Amino acid sequence: SASGSSKVYDIILERLPWSMLLFTTGTIIEAVIGILLGVNMAKRALSKFDRAMIVASIISYTAPPWFYGILAILLFSFQLGLFPPGGLVSRPHESWTTFLPDLLHHLALPLMVWVLSFFGYWAYITRNLVLETLHQDYVMAARAKGLPERVVMRRYVLRPAAPPIVTMIALALIASWMGAIITEAVFGWPGLGSLYNDAVWSM
Repeated sequence: SASGSSKVYDIILERLPWSMLLFTTGTIIEAVIGILLGVNMAKRALSKFDRAMIVASIISYTAPPWFYGILAILLFSFQLGLFPPGGLVSRPHESWTTFLPDLLHHLALPLMVWVLSFFGYWAYITRNLVLETLHQDYVMAARAKGLPERVVMRRYVLRPAAPPIVTMIALALIASWMGAIITEAVFGWPGLGSLYNDAVWSM
C-alpha cells in the first residue's frame, strides 16, 4: 500500500474508496437518468422520441466503457484539452482546498464515460417494465374512473414496476464496488480494478 503495509486488508481498503467514488457515483447517476428517460419513453411509446432513445440506448450499451473511454481521451484530452487523460490528481497537494478541485477534474471524464455506457441499459429496462404495467387491466380501470394521469402513473404504474428496478439498483451498487479492470487501466484510475491488474501482472 502507499503507507508501506503489505497486508491485503490495508491494500484493498486503500483502493476501495476510489472505485466507489467513480463507479458507485456513476451507477447512481446513470440509474437516475435512465429511469427518468425510460418512464418518458414508455409514456410516449412508438413516438419519434421513443424510437430515437431506443437506438441511443442500444448504441450506448453495445460497446464496453473502456472503448468509449479511449475515444473520450482522444477527443476531450488530446484534441480539446478539456480534461486530463488519466490519473487521480495532477500533482501532490497539501490541503483539501487544492486537492478536491483537482480530483473532481480528473474524475469528470471517466464518470461521464461510465454514465454514457450504461444509462441506455436502465432506460430500456425501465421502458419495458413501465410499458408492460401500463397495459394491465387495473391501470385501464383506474383511467376509466377518471383519475388524473399523474395519479395513475404514481399509484398504479410506477409502484408495481418499482420492485424489480430497486432490486437491480441494489445489485448494481454492490457490483460497482469491484471496480473495472480495463476501464481503470485506460484512465489510470487507482481503484480495485487497477489493483487486480497489478496483481495479475506481478505474478
